[in-house]
Amino acid sequence: MTAFVRNRAAPQRATRHPPSNGAHRLAWWLARLGDAGFEHLAQDGLLSFDLIDRLLSGEVEPSDEIAAVIARETDGAVLPEDWARGGPLGWLDKPFDRSPDRPSPTMEHDTCR
Repeated sequence: MTAFVRNRAAPQRATRHPPSNGAHRLAWWLARLGDAGFEHLAQDGLLSFDLIDRLLSGEVEPSDEIAAVIARETDGAVLPEDWARGGPLGWLDKPFDRSPDRPSPTMEHDTCR
């Protein structure tokens, strides 16, 4: 699996902020689908339950290939560029809507890094 992920420093402690917008959006997508979401992502063999857990914790970042798989399998709920950095929201805050009539917040409001 190490060929498919980029290692990051392991988080020192749990925080109220997700390590990235990708982790935040993936957590919300998985929460909405429950076990079916984990099974859906793991079905093609690229994503194991362990890897999904490590992505959510920020221990690793997805490679371009894995980020593209996640984007495809979540129907665009989690895009490759979402993994670049954290956003202004905490884990319990619903991710911003991607609708075209509402602009997404700028990264200038990034408070978790």
